[in-house]
Amino acid sequence: MQRRTFFWLCLLAYAALIGWQAFALPDQVPAHLDVLGNATRWHGRTAHVVQALAIGAFVALVLVGAARWLPRLPPSQVNVPNVGYWMRPENHPRMISMMREDLAGVGAATFLLLTLVMSAVGAVARGRVLPGGFTVSVVGLYCVGLLAWAVWLYVGPRYRAPPA
Repeated sequence: MQRRTFFWLCLLAYAALIGWQAFALPDQVPAHLDVLGNATRWHGRTAHVVQALAIGAFVALVLVGAARWLPRLPPSQVNVPNVGYWMRPENHPRMISMMREDLAGVGAATFLLLTLVMSAVGAVARGRVLPGGFTVSVVGLYCVGLLAWAVWLYVGPRYRAPPA
């Protein structure tokens, strides 16, 4: 599956979850979970849904906007390995396409994270107890995975210039 398709599926899953939560959650919903998954602050369901939709819309707009803006970046603003190779007119469109795919991958991972976190908020709102360290584990895995992927993109074969 292409990363762009996966991004849109993850965004739709997030939107579907928030849509379901708008009707299924109790009137009071956790506004904040501590590292152990305990609610430390509460707010109304409507506030939760509006906030979740705003977060999702902001993330989607930033990611889609960045993907659309990439071709307009001057070469001096592009940080990619082997910049001399990728800035050649014959290679530049492929680099833009690859960067858009990578951005879609980041977006998919981010919407998966948001979906897991909002699912956890919904579970706590409905009286479930999260496993200890759930929130730290999910956010930590996201951060470590994103960092590892960024390092792989920079030193791995994806943006390596072919041998001359």
